Amino acid sequence: MDNHAIEILKQGVKAWNKWRSSNPGIKPDLSRAILQSIVRDKKVPVKKGHKTDLRYINFADADLSGVSFENADLRYSDFRNASLLKANFRRVDLEEADLRGADLYEVDLYQANLRGAKLIKTRLTRSRLVDVCIEDAILQNCEVYGISAWNVSKNTNTLQSMLRVNDPAMTWEAPILIDNLEAAQYINLFLDPEKVRDVINATTAKLVLILGRFTENRKKVLDKLRDELRKHNLVAIIFDFEFPDGRSMIETVGLLARMSRFVIADLSDAKIVINELQEIIPVNPSLPVIPIIDSKQTEPAILRKHHENPGYLKPISYTDINDLISNLEMIVKKAEHKAVELRDRKLGLGISSLLI
Repeated sequence: MDNHAIEILKQGVKAWNKWRSSNPGIKPDLSRAILQSIVRDKKVPVKKGHKTDLRYINFADADLSGVSFENADLRYSDFRNASLLKANFRRVDLEEADLRGADLYEVDLYQANLRGAKLIKTRLTRSRLVDVCIEDAILQNCEVYGISAWNVSKNTNTLQSMLRVNDPAMTWEAPILIDNLEAAQYINLFLDPEKVRDVINATTAKLVLILGRFTENRKKVLDKLRDELRKHNLVAIIFDFEFPDGRSMIETVGLLARMSRFVIADLSDAKIVINELQEIIPVNPSLPVIPIIDSKQTEPAILRKHHENPGYLKPISYTDINDLISNLEMIVKKAEHKAVELRDRKLGLGISSLLI
């Protein structure tokens, strides 16, 4: 870390930019610095939500590896060709920042605002871009191998092009380019068939889809069921049917069902669940579906026709949460036994058809 550069930065953005202009050949080393503690006036108490004002600052060509910019206002800043390895940009405002040629390896950009920013030939390898805004931004010729990109906000003015998804360290591989940041994280996975197989096997072997209603009383049951299933080394997905019915929801439930080891459906006060089961059961004959229901209620007549389906078990009634959990081991064993039975039946039918 360059102590002289730190002292100049303490004088504020204007003094810093003037020094940079007068010394264009110097590449400041501010690595591992905590910017908030350097530039803020310690006599003024920090208020909640306060952002350190670093607008228009010139950090071009600087070494900012490991620096914490958290909650800083870096609008219109210049980071061209800067080294930002493992820097912390959580909740930072980078509107219209210039990040061309910058190295953002393993940078945390959680909830960062990159509206109108320029990321051209920027290295984003293994960076975290969760809840990030890239509206009006330019992302072009960037390295995006190993990124985590979820809930990215973009608009029609966002330009994404030639994002390299495979590992740039593999120089013998031809670059694989894509024009969508969120899709990039999946493409590399599907380039390796063994990885795809491992992910699918791990998912379908442990995933349990739980269907039910999220009213106050029913939610307690579903949440407890999910927590207890973890103890059986299973991963539970709860689908909330409080939202309006629609084709997209039906398709989502169907997809999750096909990925699951088995389905547990709470029929208590659940009209939409009944509709969804009628979509799932006929097209998934090898999928165990275990209905559970409050002991004060009875199985809807419309579902009884599915008793002839090999994957649909008879409903299991419960008096309260404790009663349900005490029988969970039995429910899981039934589901696992049925899954094996249906798999063997499917394999047997497949072999028989080959012999005919």
